[in-house]
Amino acid sequence: MSNNHIKDTNNFCNKSLLTDHREKLIQAIKHIKHESDECWNAERETYIQSVSVENAFEDLEREVRAEYENLHRFLEAEEDMDMERLRKEREKRVKQLRERERKIADQGRDLERAIDTLNNKLKEEDSPKLLKEIKDLLKRCQVKFIPPPALNSEVRSGQFVGPLQYRIWKHMKSSLYPNISSLTFDPDTAHPLLALDSTFTSVWFEESKDAATEEEDSSPAVSPTTTA
Repeated sequence: MSNNHIKDTNNFCNKSLLTDHREKLIQAIKHIKHESDECWNAERETYIQSVSVENAFEDLEREVRAEYENLHRFLEAEEDMDMERLRKEREKRVKQLRERERKIADQGRDLERAIDTLNNKLKEEDSPKLLKEIKDLLKRCQVKFIPPPALNSEVRSGQFVGPLQYRIWKHMKSSLYPNISSLTFDPDTAHPLLALDSTFTSVWFEESKDAATEEEDSSPAVSPTTTA
């Protein structure tokens, strides 16, 4: 075999090998381009998601803030009403005590005047005149302290503070959104120790109620039927 033939064969092999490598490089580039596109798509989708989530949280923040503003307005209105009720109660109780104080003071002044009158008569030197007037004078000076009816001065905070949270909660139910749904119970599922009202919306425990023997050890329960 000639050197030229060997050289040609080597060149052909090198070209063929080079072509294969080029094809592999092309395929690698295509693969990386595909991966790059996937990467950019994932980045774009993640950006869109991040913007969406950010907007959703901003909307939620506005909603929560609005709910708190509603609660603040509700609580401020309730506070104003309670403070007004407290103010009126204070004015009424203080007025009653001030009136009692005035009546006691009036009697005190009458007693002081009676004492002054008697002392002035005792200082008079005209004994016959004093003897003549003393009976009428003693009758007119027979004054007595009559205490006005006693008033309760205890300030009962319970009617203002004690049930405050419960009362606010009851009033707040109308302001809740979504509102609390009423629950209707199924009387057929009620435990024998449980009693329901005629509307099936209230249930209470009756320990004296006769229970079926097989259910004596079971926990009292009743199932809901519908919500209104």
